[in-house]
Amino acid sequence: MSVDTLSLAKELRAADFAGPQAEAIAAAIGRAVAETAATKADLQELRAATKADLQELKAATKADLQELRAATKADTVQLGAELRTEIAKLDTKIESVRSSLLFWFIGTQLAIGGLVVALVKLIPAQG
Repeated sequence: MSVDTLSLAKELRAADFAGPQAEAIAAAIGRAVAETAATKADLQELRAATKADLQELKAATKADLQELRAATKADTVQLGAELRTEIAKLDTKIESVRSSLLFWFIGTQLAIGGLVVALVKLIPAQG
């Protein structure tokens, strides 16, 4: 962006500024604008830098996602193995309880059978 300092100086003179004062103000404004205004080259450089930053961010994000997927998959595999181990332990405990209950049931049936036989022998036969 450029400033027409000659036109600006004329406008300042028309607003009752002295000639040298109007020219100095116009020159100062012209320099300030020239030093701070972005040129097309500046904008193109900024666009290229931004585009490069976005590409770098995209690549980093993609790498992070791949790493996260791999970690999640590994965690899932480990969790599956742990669950299979726990299920096997529970199956063993269930089998143990089943065996205990079976022995208890058989023992109880034998005791009841023995009790019935003893009662039959104790009760006199009526005949």
